[in-house]
Amino acid sequence: MHTRILHHLLLLLIIFLLPDNKMKTTVALVIPTIVSSAPPPPFTMRRLDHIVLRCADTQTMLNFYISVLGAQPTTLANGDSSIGRMGGCLSHLSIGTSLIDLQSYDNAPIGRKLHAGGAGLAEDEALPTLDSENGTLDHFAINVEPYDPEVVRAYLTEKGFPPFSEGERYGADGNGYSIYLRDPERNVVELKCGSPS
Repeated sequence: MHTRILHHLLLLLIIFLLPDNKMKTTVALVIPTIVSSAPPPPFTMRRLDHIVLRCADTQTMLNFYISVLGAQPTTLANGDSSIGRMGGCLSHLSIGTSLIDLQSYDNAPIGRKLHAGGAGLAEDEALPTLDSENGTLDHFAINVEPYDPEVVRAYLTEKGFPPFSEGERYGADGNGYSIYLRDPERNVVELKCGSPS
């Protein structure tokens, strides 16, 4: 009982020290309390499924992730290569049980349709910036146990984060149902159904 109470009261302190060991900044973060009467989410997270990086030069990125870091191209269920899909604007690389997807906007209009997990960009909308200082993340996907899309959609909407796109998508376990939403800072999060365990 005491351990449970302490766990809920735990404060995480992040301390940045100056060279003279004086405290520069302290930030206190509180672990959110889970209300025991609240129902749990209608899905179970397993692992990171994939991330999608926007690329200014896809070939250079392929060379880096394959030749330098050791990522592997995969073969799709239909026998096609995972490199250069959809007119050359999407490539999937395996990193263990997860994927890194490299996305290019060079092959418009197909690249525009892939933006933010298929939400797409309007023809008159500017392409996303490729910020060399802050990175080029398009979205990330959390691999979850198979779920009922209607139940998850209602749950997310009730919590104030209504999905903006959904449907069958390719991920680390192959094709599966995905629901896309934005977190409080507008990052795109994909809840990707993995294959049954």
